[in-house]
Amino acid sequence: LTYFDLHCPLGTGPKREGWNVRGGTDYRCTPALVARAGYQFAQVDEDVFTHGNEYRSHLVTFGVGLTPGGARWKLDLSYGLAWSRAEFGSPAQPRGSRQQLSSQLHWAF
Repeated sequence: LTYFDLHCPLGTGPKREGWNVRGGTDYRCTPALVARAGYQFAQVDEDVFTHGNEYRSHLVTFGVGLTPGGARWKLDLSYGLAWSRAEFGSPAQPRGSRQQLSSQLHWAF
């Protein structure tokens, strides 16, 4: 390190802070089929050093898992729907939404 690096820091950059609360449940429909549902609420401040970048978001998930008896494989499918909005009182109040579909095939060798 040079003298400049040690004695003249240029800044720490953005500092992101946030928290979330999550919950979910599973329900066994049949011995081979499990249904799942979940929810998440989150609050995020993209940079605590600046004002006007706080967001709240919600996420709802649904899914199914299939594990046939005696099979060496299982299949999981899930869908998530998220939406968010700004919490800084802008006249435009930015909003957003997102959808995600996920699948996983697990094969035990």
